[in-house]
Amino acid sequence: MIILLVVACFLLCTSVCTYGIFYYLYVPPQQFEHPVYFDYASENLDLPVSQIDLLHSMHSKKKSSSKRVLRSGVQYSFTLELIVPDSPRNRNAGVWMIETSLLNGKKMITTSKIPTILTYRSKGIRSVRSVLYGIPIVTGLMKESQHISVDLLSNFQEKKKMPTTDITLKISNKKIDIYSAKLIVEANFKGLRISFSDVVSENIEDKFDIFIIGDKTLFKFYRDKLDRPSFQ
Repeated sequence: MIILLVVACFLLCTSVCTYGIFYYLYVPPQQFEHPVYFDYASENLDLPVSQIDLLHSMHSKKKSSSKRVLRSGVQYSFTLELIVPDSPRNRNAGVWMIETSLLNGKKMITTSKIPTILTYRSKGIRSVRSVLYGIPIVTGLMKESQHISVDLLSNFQEKKKMPTTDITLKISNKKIDIYSAKLIVEANFKGLRISFSDVVSENIEDKFDIFIIGDKTLFKFYRDKLDRPSFQ
């Protein structure tokens, strides 16, 4: 029984370690975030541009690494979160475009152009908001700003032969003022048919399956050994 218990513990530890290695190497982090800084001052650029190096500057919530951030075969969605001043300058800008380019070195992989506009607020609504949020705005706890979320790309599948190394973002209107910007890259596990909850539940079942199979094998081995007649 002691040998059986030791072997059972060994099988359980092996399955846990195998799952941990599989999870670390195969399952990509679900979400990445990276601050975006648009270059307004460059004389060589007519429009504000920001370029993100995925190999060195991209950080994930799960870990930070200089290796490839996007995993081949996984679908990703790209979202740009903007906080802009609710100013007459921005409101009068009308519709402006955000161009996104995914690059492999200098080779273009894919590109998209998405129209963006500030939420319309009438003078009456702005007056009411000024009264309601007057004290937090005056004390600096709040800003007169708007939050804009732009879906840049959806269901982009990373390819092993042409991995994405850089992301370029360009705004079509130089008059747009921006407080802050953030790029969010979210993995879509539809292609892998897994999610974080599914991975945990399914692999727990797998570990117990391995444990049960190992126990059945050991019991069968010892039963055959005990039932075998001995000749002296």
